[in-house]
Amino acid sequence: MARAILVEGRSGTGKSTAWRNIPAEQAIVITPNGKRLPFQGAVSKYTPFDPATGKGNVITTPNLNDIAGYIKGINSAAHIKFVLIDDFSHYFSARIMSKSFIADTGFAKWNKFGADVFGAFLELLPSLREDLTVVVNHHTTQDALGRYTFKSSGKLLESTIDPVSYFTYVFHTDVLRKDTTVEYMFITNDDGVHEAKTPMGCFPDLYVPNDIFECIKVIEKYEKGE
Repeated sequence: MARAILVEGRSGTGKSTAWRNIPAEQAIVITPNGKRLPFQGAVSKYTPFDPATGKGNVITTPNLNDIAGYIKGINSAAHIKFVLIDDFSHYFSARIMSKSFIADTGFAKWNKFGADVFGAFLELLPSLREDLTVVVNHHTTQDALGRYTFKSSGKLLESTIDPVSYFTYVFHTDVLRKDTTVEYMFITNDDGVHEAKTPMGCFPDLYVPNDIFECIKVIEKYEKGE
């Protein structure tokens, strides 16, 4: 079973920036919009995937239903250790704002949407390689209690699927500002305001530097009992 990590946060708080130290030659990015990754050297490290040559490591598709097929293909490529899904919430927006979805007045479209979210990768996790890590970036929303949580697009996802429950590791991005300095950080566990979780003892500190590759190293040692 592949390792699944969810990184949540508001736009501009460092979700994609956290990928900067991932070995690009071992990674594939799946993105709905093809936006440039926001860190130094990203343009040369991450280039569009060309199916004719097999070169490149950025797959751009706005279609939620395409993700599973790509991940199945990646699972067969032993040199790929990281699947990085950017702006997962934008797949929700693309579906809900599509003309066909808007024109469909039946409730069944929400069931189909929920099933497609589940089928995109959550359903696949048990069948994927153990040495594969899937990192999903997702935007948050603020609920009635003031908590920042997974941005959903309908009660079906929250009550029936509950996507967050499929992740053992959920980091929440935060930006700490003091005087003239800015620090981009991960929150490792629920602080009452930000939805986050990691297993007991894995990350003893509530805040750690915003670097998903370093976090994965910590997780690997924890899982091995080191």
